[in-house]
Amino acid sequence: MRFLRTIKSIFGCRKGIVFDQVTLDEFSRLEGKFPTYIKIENELIKIGGGGRDGYGFKERVLKAAGWTEGSDYPFNRNDVKAVSVFNKIRDVLAMTSNQNEILDRLQRS
Repeated sequence: MRFLRTIKSIFGCRKGIVFDQVTLDEFSRLEGKFPTYIKIENELIKIGGGGRDGYGFKERVLKAAGWTEGSDYPFNRNDVKAVSVFNKIRDVLAMTSNQNEILDRLQRS
């Protein structure tokens, strides 16, 4: 089954998840629409298997996408970089939801 999913993903038969574009105001607003970057973080944790494994996967993805500040550094302190990182992840998630492919695509970009 895993082999079939990989083949489908390689040939574009399997689609990822589409999110709205992440914008600067998401890191500073207090009310309104639920921030896309939080939806992306939650999806990464889910793709990673939930719990500690999911959180670890999210951390690896953020690092592969260029977030070098670490998980304890608030995104709003470097919001321009955070927007860039999350939009990179967003673009990859639109293509695949496979853990290895996500990391590979981000490391190649």
